[in-house]
Amino acid sequence: LRGQLQDTVPVIFVTSHDAEEDIVLALNKGADDYVVKPARKQELIARIEALARRVPREAPSGIRNYGNILINPQRQEITLDGEPVELTQKEFLLACHLLENTGKLLSRSQLLEELWGQSNNVNTRTVDTHISRLRKKLQLSREYGWHLGAVYQYGYRLDRIDSKNVVSTPGSTANPALCH
Repeated sequence: LRGQLQDTVPVIFVTSHDAEEDIVLALNKGADDYVVKPARKQELIARIEALARRVPREAPSGIRNYGNILINPQRQEITLDGEPVELTQKEFLLACHLLENTGKLLSRSQLLEELWGQSNNVNTRTVDTHISRLRKKLQLSREYGWHLGAVYQYGYRLDRIDSKNVVSTPGSTANPALCH
């Protein structure tokens, strides 16, 4: 667990193993507490509450940095040059999806299905309207180092533009669960 989760996640062993070496091993490997079965309900609740009081209130931020744009998925907040940007829920999800997939061509039907839960045979301008709003709100234009381009009758592609107007495509894979 400690190898997969942050250190701030509390771990309590509740087990029938009552040998001293089992208890010592679990505590030395990172367990925060150890309760031998059968666990007494009120005692277990008290141990959980005590442990919760010692855990920091704020988990690691998980903030993603895209140049002048920062995404805080826990707060569902995006800042541009340090200033919060007011977005609707769908605008937030679309912005996250575009930024996570910088350099990738995304079809309208894919965006409709993944973010709106609608099938690709629906004739709607919803995606186009939201894209237009995001261009303005997040300043996704060449003068600010971005290019959010439409691909005729297909979809959109967000690219990061360097100082010489060269498109740069990051090599990292996107984390589709970032903002969901």
